Amino acid sequence: LKVLYQLDGFLFTTGGFVAIFYLMKHPDFFDTISEEVAKQKYERTSLDDLDLEKIKRELESLMIDKKYYQDDEIYLDDIANELMINKNQLSRLLNEIYNKNFYQFINFYRISEAKELIVKFPKRTILDIAYEVGFKSKSAFYKNFVEQTGLTPQDYRLKNKPKA
Repeated sequence: LKVLYQLDGFLFTTGGFVAIFYLMKHPDFFDTISEEVAKQKYERTSLDDLDLEKIKRELESLMIDKKYYQDDEIYLDDIANELMINKNQLSRLLNEIYNKNFYQFINFYRISEAKELIVKFPKRTILDIAYEVGFKSKSAFYKNFVEQTGLTPQDYRLKNKPKA
C-alpha cells in the first residue's frame, strides 16, 4: 500500500511538471479552450434571425430614455421580455456586441448617471445617489464605481468640482 502512495505521488508530481512545460511551449492553450467553450455556450442561441440594429436601438432606449437600470430588481429576463427576445439571445448580444455581461452592462449605465449626479448635486450624499441609480448597497456601488472610473465617488466629486 505504501508503494502505491509513493507511486501516486510520483505520477502526480510528474504530471504537474509535464503540464507546466506544455503550457510554457503553448501559452495560448487556455485561450483556445476558452474560445471553444464560448462557441459551445451559444451554439443553440442564434442571433441570425434578429434585426440587431433595431434591438440595439430599443435596448439603448430602455437604458437612456426609460432608465430601466434604476430598478434595483431588474433581471436579464425583464429586459429580454421588453425586447421580445429570449434571455439567451440577450446574453449573447450583450457579450458579443458590448463585450459585457448583463450586470456589467446595467452597472455601466448606473455609474454613468451617478457620475453626472455626483458633480451636478454636490450637496447630495453619495449613498442617496447610489440608491437612485439602482444599487442596493453602498459596497456594490463603490466597487463598481472604482472599477469604471479608477476613483472613489468622493475623489471623483473632488476632481470634478466646478470651478468657482
